[in-house]
Amino acid sequence: MKKSILIFWLLINGFCCMAQTRLDSVHNLEEVVLSDTKLKNYAAGFKITKLNDSVISKNTNTLTGLLAFNSNIYFKENGFGMVASPSFRGTNASQTAVIWNGININSQLNGQTDFNTINASQFNSIAIRSGGGSVQYGSGSIGGTVHLNNKLTYSNHFDNSLRVTYGSFDTQQYTVSTDFGISKFSGNIGVTYVDSENDYKFLRTDEVNENGQFNNQNINANFGYFISDRDVLKFYHQTFIGARNLSGTLVAPSRSRYEDTNIRNLLEWSRVGERIKSGFKVAHLQEAFQYFENKDKDNFSFGKVNTLILKHDLNFQLSEQIKVQSVVEYNTITGEGGSFGDPKREVFSLSGLLSHKLTKKLSYGLNIRKDFTSQFDSPMVFSIDSKFELAKTYILKLNASKNYRVPTFNDLFWQPGGNPNLVPESSYQIDFGQELQFSFLNFKMNAYYISTEDLIQWRPNAVSVYGAQ
Repeated sequence: MKKSILIFWLLINGFCCMAQTRLDSVHNLEEVVLSDTKLKNYAAGFKITKLNDSVISKNTNTLTGLLAFNSNIYFKENGFGMVASPSFRGTNASQTAVIWNGININSQLNGQTDFNTINASQFNSIAIRSGGGSVQYGSGSIGGTVHLNNKLTYSNHFDNSLRVTYGSFDTQQYTVSTDFGISKFSGNIGVTYVDSENDYKFLRTDEVNENGQFNNQNINANFGYFISDRDVLKFYHQTFIGARNLSGTLVAPSRSRYEDTNIRNLLEWSRVGERIKSGFKVAHLQEAFQYFENKDKDNFSFGKVNTLILKHDLNFQLSEQIKVQSVVEYNTITGEGGSFGDPKREVFSLSGLLSHKLTKKLSYGLNIRKDFTSQFDSPMVFSIDSKFELAKTYILKLNASKNYRVPTFNDLFWQPGGNPNLVPESSYQIDFGQELQFSFLNFKMNAYYISTEDLIQWRPNAVSVYGAQ
């Protein structure tokens, strides 16, 4: 399978190199090279909410805090600094995908992203896409997707910022960032450190939270360089290192502690012509944790997963009205842990996307995807969407899709409770939206229906041991 993928990619890229023509300037390339082109070009019939730069820059907290006040995503949070999981359109946390510069970064262990491990101020472009997105973004894109992007500016500039905050319960945060660039090179670096005793007082009692201390570090580094007038090389890096005591309750005190590390690296080469755009990505994601039932003892459980991603996107501008895109992706995932063994998974996927603007007011999209997974059969998924501008200020949107979520390593192999006989979830949904757009106000209203088959749930058995079913 690996040889077939390599040959297929070489054929596509070779055709791309022959077909492209020279661009007029570096700045033309800058305008069209995006890490997540599917969000911009193949989602006309979907509700997309983009957060303004001013909103992001004013937020100095986690992604949880930013989205809790600026989106319709509900968060289940076990206290400040603790685990925060989203619920999007009534779905669970593992049915909401987080997309980092075009790459799905949901955990291979529990299928979700802890939004308290991401510092929102380290991103200059954040968007929320409502509705199913498995064709474009893979497993878990059922309720919606959250897109985190780092834009690079290719102009002469050198900007620096330092933020220091101090709050209740000895909560401290330090953020330093720099953004620099010239006509062919750009970069930005950000470092954040947060520390808190988190010893708040329980309401209507004299008791305090005795096991809520936490600290974490976030490092983001992103660079881009034009190696020719039509080729750009970009590198993205993100590291999170966290240590937190897990808060208990008045009736169930806790002594547990959780330490986790997430390291993400992405290298992207983009080539752009007048009608053809090609992008090749190589990404490595690592997640690791240690859990101490009693923080004062050396006994702990552990887990680690490494994910290697190879991805090629090819965009054709067939005419002024029609665009198509092919996506070829290969993932190899290896894990090791005290409670789930040494699992391995390989996934090869093929996607085809079409965007057609029938008239100035009416456009539609057709998308299809098929995954080939080493452990089980993944369903073929699709999406259909359309957009109709009834007036300059009034827009109708409609989309329908089939989406999926594959069982995670925890779902399959965790002991006790894992179930190796699980099959992927399948979800069907339809969404109708209306938008009113004025210079001073935007109004959006959507009605949707979601039906899921083979839903994976953890439930207690007769002896109160939770298991996946």
